[in-house]
Amino acid sequence: MLKQLSIVSMMLSALGATTSAQSIYADIASEMAKEGINQAEAKLNQLPDMLRDGLDIATAEREFESNEFCLGNVQALVNMGAVASNIMPFTKVWTYEDDRGPVGKLRVMLNGEKIHIEVYCNKTVLKSKILPWGDGDKTLREVNMSSVSALLGVGLNFQLQGIFDEIGVGQELEFPSLKPQLD
Repeated sequence: MLKQLSIVSMMLSALGATTSAQSIYADIASEMAKEGINQAEAKLNQLPDMLRDGLDIATAEREFESNEFCLGNVQALVNMGAVASNIMPFTKVWTYEDDRGPVGKLRVMLNGEKIHIEVYCNKTVLKSKILPWGDGDKTLREVNMSSVSALLGVGLNFQLQGIFDEIGVGQELEFPSLKPQLD
């Protein structure tokens, strides 16, 4: 694609349209970025349901046609948990191998819902072990995420709370107060 854009740019430049070529290139790049953002936003909106559905499948002990497909689902759950951990505080994902084989351990908090689970395969059956939430790490740690990741996390929580469901065109968002409520 970039090669094609370069050829178009060279052709327009040869015709004396350097400014137009740069403008066209910028417009194309802008449209590609917008499309990528729209696709990423759609996937982000699906993340909580995809993660919950995957964990439901694991707790239901679903059987797959092969061990490879089962392990692929363990990987998918770990990857979805990793995406959530990049944008949601108190969410962590680990992988390790023991006598069960490859194991994914997810400690996920989605809009206050606490999920702590191990997922693994017993041959072709995806299994899980629910773990207590526990106390977590008491070490004070700086939150290290980009502004974009933090903003996506806020948006995801607001989506889970249904804040975006009732908004019409031209209406302003009413965000919950972050101030402590005194009784």
